[in-house]
Amino acid sequence: MSTVTGNIAGNVVVPKAPINNAANPTSASTITLGFVALQRVSKESIGESRGYRDRRMAKLVPIRVRSISADSAFIPLAKEISLSTDVSVVEATFRPVAKGEIVLPEEKGVDHSAQTLEFTFERIPVLALIKTRDSQLMLANIDLDDEMQLPPNFELVGVVAAPVGTHSLNVYDKKTDELYLLGYVFPNTIQPDWVQLALDRREGVLAERAAERLEREAERRAELEETAHAKKAKLETAATLAKPVPTFATSDKEVVYQLQEAYAARYRRRVAVTRNAPDQPYLVEDPENFGPSISEKVASGREELGPGADAQFERERDAREYAASLQT
Repeated sequence: MSTVTGNIAGNVVVPKAPINNAANPTSASTITLGFVALQRVSKESIGESRGYRDRRMAKLVPIRVRSISADSAFIPLAKEISLSTDVSVVEATFRPVAKGEIVLPEEKGVDHSAQTLEFTFERIPVLALIKTRDSQLMLANIDLDDEMQLPPNFELVGVVAAPVGTHSLNVYDKKTDELYLLGYVFPNTIQPDWVQLALDRREGVLAERAAERLEREAERRAELEETAHAKKAKLETAATLAKPVPTFATSDKEVVYQLQEAYAARYRRRVAVTRNAPDQPYLVEDPENFGPSISEKVASGREELGPGADAQFERERDAREYAASLQT
């Protein structure tokens, strides 16, 4: 690969002013590299008793290309060549092309020391003729020192010698630190605005990287917020556990039962009940302060039911438990 560092590099000219294609009468939008020989084979009758014979039709089709932006080894033809099922490629031949100057781009109005786009070119001596899965013909720039794996249902059907002045054009962008294939240059053809194409790609790459940075920053903030939330919840839980749990003291076992029922219905768990000694009251965990109202209700029931209060309370508890079992 050669790098353009001066005004002239071989047959490559680097202009110091914008290119005026109208001033160059040899420039055209496309160029014919060669011709592909196609053959159609069909069957024709030679009489009822004599059967059939092959009928062959031949056609020469020009292979036309243009200088084009591309980011892969494949180069589409300027004029489409499609093959039907009964048409095959017999041969591809080279068409001599008068040597023409290849004008490589440079950043206009930028001091060379401050240039942010570095263009390089690589001579292409020969191009492969490829048949795609859709039976279209296209060219491919295959490295002569290596093999290239073709996509599924792609087929190599010929080769075409590339005229002098055929190059692949690469660019190194200092702003994005990228080296990539920008496109293909063919002699005597009007070229795209390579600098603008490179700048457009730069803009897209920088925008994509900025979006990625914003996404990563949003993810980082979300992680920090989640960590802070978990830490706060942990501190609140620890503070809650450190606080003494409110209890209600009662010597009435029925009050204990009904407190346990109330919290089981509310929290789906049984509250803790402790007793320091047989002659001491029960201490029932009572964070919602249900104790006074339940104690008053039980005392009222005992006054109303008299000596049979405990038996009645037990029957009512059994009934509630039975009703609850039917709902589960």
